[in-house]
Amino acid sequence: MIEVSRSLYLALIVAVLSCLSACKQESLQQQKTVASQSQNSGEGESNPVLQGQNPKGSENSEASSAAKENAGTASSPESVDIEKLAVGFKEGMPYGDLRRNVISSNWKPKVHPECKKNVIGDDFESICSKDPQQCMVCDELPELNVCSGDGNCITEFSSNDGRKVLKVSTYGEIQDGLVEGKKSRLFVSWWDVSSSGN
Repeated sequence: MIEVSRSLYLALIVAVLSCLSACKQESLQQQKTVASQSQNSGEGESNPVLQGQNPKGSENSEASSAAKENAGTASSPESVDIEKLAVGFKEGMPYGDLRRNVISSNWKPKVHPECKKNVIGDDFESICSKDPQQCMVCDELPELNVCSGDGNCITEFSSNDGRKVLKVSTYGEIQDGLVEGKKSRLFVSWWDVSSSGN
């Protein structure tokens, strides 16, 4: 019975990650539409940031949009604007490097109480009591939300005001979440910023 529920749980995680991947493509189209509408209307409304793919000339338009936004509204002193922060993000970069930059820019890990259940499995209490080392990843990376059996994970950070959530998809060895530079075996696949649902 436990094996069946575990198999169903892993199938659900794979389905969720597949949906997230599909949403990435849809979000990219929406981002382009919102960006062109924002430029046409002259509003300082923040556009969602989805990185990993940079259209030609986007750096200048992003810098211009950020300048308009900062001129029109008072920026939050708590968290660095995600558009400025994301300039340093690269697909395939070590997750530890991205994590360091995000946290040092006053974004905070979004704690997921269900991390051990989502990462280890429904029987995490039994597994963690027998092998505490296996369950330390949720304590070391409080932003960790879910991992699939094939090494893909989702982490989340929130701005200090709680209005924005940065979602990061990774692949590789989640145990290297704190490892920076060339020694890391955990890499960034993509990231996305959205308004918080709270």
